[in-house]
Amino acid sequence: MEGERLIRIATEIDYEDFVVFYKFTTLPKIKLYLTVFTLVLVFLILCLLNNVFSNYIFFVSLMIEILIIFILIINDLFFKPKKIYEKYKIFVYNVVFSFYKDNIIIETKGTSSKGVYKLDYSQFKLVYETNKSFYIIKNDGNWYIINKKYIHNRQICFLRQLFVKKFSTYKKHNF
Repeated sequence: MEGERLIRIATEIDYEDFVVFYKFTTLPKIKLYLTVFTLVLVFLILCLLNNVFSNYIFFVSLMIEILIIFILIINDLFFKPKKIYEKYKIFVYNVVFSFYKDNIIIETKGTSSKGVYKLDYSQFKLVYETNKSFYIIKNDGNWYIINKKYIHNRQICFLRQLFVKKFSTYKKHNF
């Protein structure tokens, strides 16, 4: 017996939810690209100042670097989520979350993920809340989405309080 259920949430996850989450989790990667860009730019400027190569070579190198970074960012933000979706067809599925005092039971019914999972709160590393969803991320990198359009305001408030209490990291983002 699981004990008394605190709250039960039934939600549906679709491609739009995945894209928002994917972009959200890709931001650190984009910051890395911009950091590499800055380092290469500093290197090119130092080479230019030390007369290692001409202004023309500097300009061409800078344009190539900008183009590469731009392509990487565009690919990660727009093309990669679509490729993942088309390859796995993993989205548009129903999820039922049953929150108990010590664990969560998650029932998934979808195109690629079907089953019932009992997870302790300690198996999760953080929760992100946005204007439209809660994103619950496990320690192993797997994640779950609770779309707010399927739940009432008082359930949202209850979940927010529960997540702050049960998870080590809770972050709210206004997008």
